[in-house]
Amino acid sequence: MKNKEEIIVYWAPGLIQSRFHLNYKEPEPVIKELRQLGHNLIHPDNNASNFLKCPAVLNSTKNTFAIASPAGVRIKWDGSNISTPEHDQEFFDKWFFARDTSTGFLSFNLCKYMFFTEEPSLIIKQKSAVYTNNDFTKKIGIIEGSFDIGQWVRALDIGLYFKEPEIVNINIDDVLYYLEFITDKRIIFKKFYYTPALKEMYETCVSVRNTNKFPIKTYFEDMYLLFNQSKMKKRILKEIKDNLLE
Repeated sequence: MKNKEEIIVYWAPGLIQSRFHLNYKEPEPVIKELRQLGHNLIHPDNNASNFLKCPAVLNSTKNTFAIASPAGVRIKWDGSNISTPEHDQEFFDKWFFARDTSTGFLSFNLCKYMFFTEEPSLIIKQKSAVYTNNDFTKKIGIIEGSFDIGQWVRALDIGLYFKEPEIVNINIDDVLYYLEFITDKRIIFKKFYYTPALKEMYETCVSVRNTNKFPIKTYFEDMYLLFNQSKMKKRILKEIKDNLLE
């Protein structure tokens, strides 16, 4: 029986085939990042770290999880071009999308995730990894955003920008961003296998943007309405539950 104080969130690598599949990790509570930050900041002569016990701080990390990179890669922006110095153009074109090379703005497709829930509504927010210290978080900013994984299906990647011309080193398991679930209930993650059937249903949903013009003001409301009217959610959930990896 389902616990009324819990919400199940189904997740999977958002790619059908990728050599990085096995490296995808389940999101981990951000409180671990905060505790590590506190450990690093504590002076040897001071064993107290009051902010780690502050209810306001702890509440701000509730249902917020760290998303780690499944791959190691170096990305370079020289002020006018973006590249992966240790890989060829084919690799770059497959895993990255340079949106604006003059400003160092791109999408990182190596870290695509799928999140979905049977709840009627559950907003997720993609947030900067403010408690994490690695080469990515020092040199890269991310474009934050949110949508409802109870009323829409889409792959979650990262829109990012270089803070200045740099070479950025990303290691496997480096935390890239945080994901907050807007609910007071406990989040339970369940991993599923992203099948070709799910990919087809996903592409059917997102393709609506190619045929319908949604006003910015009501963009998500209009898409959510279409999605709910389509009854696709029931079929998507059945395919997910039939392919759980636990």
